[in-house]
Amino acid sequence: MPQTMLAMLALATMTLFAMRQHERAIHLQREVIRNEVATQMMAVAVDHLEEIGRQAFDEATLNGAKVTSKAMLTPMSEFPLRKDTPSNDIDDFHDDTTKTFRVSNGLELWFDVVTRVTYADPENPDVSVTGPTKVKKATVKVYAHTRDPDLTKPDPKWIGISIPDTVILSQSYACGSRCDFAN
Repeated sequence: MPQTMLAMLALATMTLFAMRQHERAIHLQREVIRNEVATQMMAVAVDHLEEIGRQAFDEATLNGAKVTSKAMLTPMSEFPLRKDTPSNDIDDFHDDTTKTFRVSNGLELWFDVVTRVTYADPENPDVSVTGPTKVKKATVKVYAHTRDPDLTKPDPKWIGISIPDTVILSQSYACGSRCDFAN
């Protein structure tokens, strides 16, 4: 009888140990997925800022033309003026909202990317200003979501995984030698 009790105690202990190990493995797997989502969110934000940086500073500087007055630059009230044409300068990305995805370990990771473009103080590019300057600042917010691409129903593969809320990155772009006017 004591041997049976000992065997049952050993079995209960092993079962408890196995369950805890399984819980740790699941927790670790969820953390790996969460970190991968955060890494991909950052990559999406950086890629979007790089795309913006490949554009001309302003419509007035498209063909390498010199801007000799602030008045030649696009006023913020006209950011973005033409939503139906391809982007060719930085302010065309203002109020842009796009959906994109990345594939990681066989999972489709979906992201919403929201962009805001403002003029910035040349002395302190973190400060947005309302009038034209030699500096534009783009701020990109990336949201990950756990729903299918049309955002109608929860995706079961995300149950129990807390994903990062938002990644926000900003980049300032200077007009450089194309802008030849005093601030």
